[in-house]
Amino acid sequence: MVTPSENYFERQLKAGVYRALDTARIPNLSHADPDIMRRLAVHDPGNRHAIPYMWATTGIGYNVDRLRERLGEFPRSWALLLDPNHAARLEDCGIAITDSPIDVFSSAIIAAGRDPNRHATEDLMQASARLQAVRRYVRLIEPNVIAPLANGDVCIVLSWSGDVEMARQRAVQAGKGTSIDYFVPQEGGLMSVDMVGIPADAPHPRNAELWMNYLLRPDVAASITNYIRYPNGVIDSLPLLAPDIAHDPRIYPDARTRARLVTAAALPADYTRLMNREWTRFRTGE
Repeated sequence: MVTPSENYFERQLKAGVYRALDTARIPNLSHADPDIMRRLAVHDPGNRHAIPYMWATTGIGYNVDRLRERLGEFPRSWALLLDPNHAARLEDCGIAITDSPIDVFSSAIIAAGRDPNRHATEDLMQASARLQAVRRYVRLIEPNVIAPLANGDVCIVLSWSGDVEMARQRAVQAGKGTSIDYFVPQEGGLMSVDMVGIPADAPHPRNAELWMNYLLRPDVAASITNYIRYPNGVIDSLPLLAPDIAHDPRIYPDARTRARLVTAAALPADYTRLMNREWTRFRTGE
């Protein structure tokens, strides 16, 4: 089995990478979250080739005390990172951005009130210009911002909810009184979902379907989420979650926040090339 995120899955599915599931062998699909299944059907029509696993949002993680020292009250908006006036005041305590072009550019497009799934060149170029305007204030562009945020090397990050939660847990365990928080900005953000599929040439697809059925058991999904603190795609697992996870909006956003989340579609080849070019410019500060 393989567990790609939804936008990569869509491209691979079109290339014939996955075999169709025998859903009669996966009765625990009845426990899946209908909203997540609806989102995944955009990438996997009819939900015929994959099941949901874990998911996350893209937003802003921050050191509560250090931001308040510099900004006082601050907007729960992408402007906190993308407005040069705010970014300049946070330069000394450190800004980090995850090394993921699709997450970063999509966030900037959402901040402008546009749909990143339009894949419009003008939207991407406007997002690139907005990112370039704050590039001088960014300390780190890394695939993993957990340690820098937990250790105090930076005070604000654009990253995934699960990574910020891991940083928050590490800070708590360190016992130094560091308070880390996270939010999806008011303009909205990305939701990424890990899917589980079976390669077309898998030698034992029936065993894979047995394992998928096991992963969809509410008690199993709940135990995984309780351990890694990522939300899962099994709605009937919610009553079995630890209360501090089930009722934590940083992990399980409320309905209003979920309504503002966008699931990214697969990118066309020409749009991908343009995004990669602009990302290289952003990383290098050119």
